[in-house]
Amino acid sequence: MSNFLAFTNYITLEKKYSKHTILAYSKDLNLFSVFCLNEFGSVNIEDCNYSQIRVWIVFLLDSGLSNRSVNRKLASLKSYYNGQSWCKTLFRAKGDQRRMSLKK
Repeated sequence: MSNFLAFTNYITLEKKYSKHTILAYSKDLNLFSVFCLNEFGSVNIEDCNYSQIRVWIVFLLDSGLSNRSVNRKLASLKSYYNGQSWCKTLFRAKGDQRRMSLKK
């Protein structure tokens, strides 16, 4: 089972997210995957690092998305990476000042 399918099953069956949230998160992850393929030559988002995610954030903001929309897309990534052993280097604990979020 792919990580993406496992994630979708998890948020559907375990977390009981609404169908709208599941669809939005799936779209966000697919968009990030396509971005990684176009920009970095890799479709595997597990191979992405902090700098690559920051490049995506800048791309989204330059595309005219609001901070709220970008933060929702980041929430999708955070949910996907949650529990992955290597994700702690990307999304740090609450008290860390390098948390990835945008202020209004």
